[in-house]
Amino acid sequence: MVAIIMFIVFAVVGIAYIKMRYINIAFIASQFKGCNVIVFGKKGSGKDILFSSVIKKRGCKHLSNIEYYKGKTEVKPLGYLSVAPNVYNDFIDGKVKVIPKNIIEKADYYLSDGGIYLPSQYDNILSKQYPSLPIFYALSRHLGKMNIHVNVQNLNRLWIKLREQADCYIRTKRAINMGFWILVTTYVYENYNDALELLKPIKKTIKGDVSKVEESSRGFIEKRTILVPKRWLEYDSRYFHKVIYGVPSPDKKK
Repeated sequence: MVAIIMFIVFAVVGIAYIKMRYINIAFIASQFKGCNVIVFGKKGSGKDILFSSVIKKRGCKHLSNIEYYKGKTEVKPLGYLSVAPNVYNDFIDGKVKVIPKNIIEKADYYLSDGGIYLPSQYDNILSKQYPSLPIFYALSRHLGKMNIHVNVQNLNRLWIKLREQADCYIRTKRAINMGFWILVTTYVYENYNDALELLKPIKKTIKGDVSKVEESSRGFIEKRTILVPKRWLEYDSRYFHKVIYGVPSPDKKK
């Protein structure tokens, strides 16, 4: 009897491990492959951990404002994503100016701390000074067969011209240190309003009709927990210490 119980326990733990370590990470990585994704969550909830795990899982060349993996990340400023001098009027009037192509094909861009670069309260300034960035964001698949991903602490703190054009929103709820791994709990959203309201998946009950009525007002929402090996995390979690002070943070590995 004891042997049977132990077998069941190990089987349950094994299935949970496989799901969190492989299946769930693969599912989330697939969202990044097909969509412009915005990841949001409180400080320390695992936003950059999620970026890093997705990048590692996909194994693709990529661009970013910070270095996630030495030799694999090409650091580029956000201004790299531009169709300047073209603006919306040029498309409306049929006067689009041909420009040199300087982007890398099939290399997604990962923007860490989007609330610093593209804060919603500076909408007017951003619209005047960087009018071509939202155009590039909308046309990224056409221009480079690429996606643009942003992480930010608060979803509505990101520039509205980007956040309402995204295809997928992922909320990181918490990141738990488990020795050699970090456990990250996420919620994946199809619709912006569902993400903004922090809705959770509807639990199916025997009252099927009620669930259908509630779900009809929501898009796809799914909870996924991932188990990330710490060895995957090469990025500097205190990157802006060096940006602001000119030297690495005290706890930066030598």
